[in-house]
Amino acid sequence: MKLRKASLSVLGLAAALVAAACGGNTGTNNPANQSGTLTVWLMNGSAPQSVVDGVNADFKSQISKT
Repeated sequence: MKLRKASLSVLGLAAALVAAACGGNTGTNNPANQSGTLTVWLMNGSAPQSVVDGVNADFKSQISKT
């Protein structure tokens, strides 16, 4: 009886994975099509100021290209 329960559980899990994999991509998640505000939160001391400044500069340069 335990083998049958285990087999049914595995079969159910496999069916759930197949069903999840069949979900299509509608293309609505393309970052180029999105707009809005991005907020990044860093705790004080979580990164050196030079790293924060570099990330901010990279981000601003990428935004100006779009």
